[in-house]
Amino acid sequence: MPRSTLNREQNMVRDAADLIRNKMRHKEITQQDIGDEFGICGRAVGYKLDRMNFTYPQLVKIFAKLEFTEGEILKCMKK
Repeated sequence: MPRSTLNREQNMVRDAADLIRNKMRHKEITQQDIGDEFGICGRAVGYKLDRMNFTYPQLVKIFAKLEFTEGEILKCMKK
């Protein structure tokens, strides 16, 4: 089913979270591994991922840990 333009922001958040989760699976990095970087539990990382509620420095660390390419970062951050 085509995506509605009314939910564009929600779709972008979901796409960014899916991209991060896919890289985590590929690199075999768990939410707890990410959480350890920030001093939070893995469940909190999942909550933050669902809402893409990370600070800029947190995103930079995530992108570095998951070895994101520039293209993947742009895809994740586009508006």
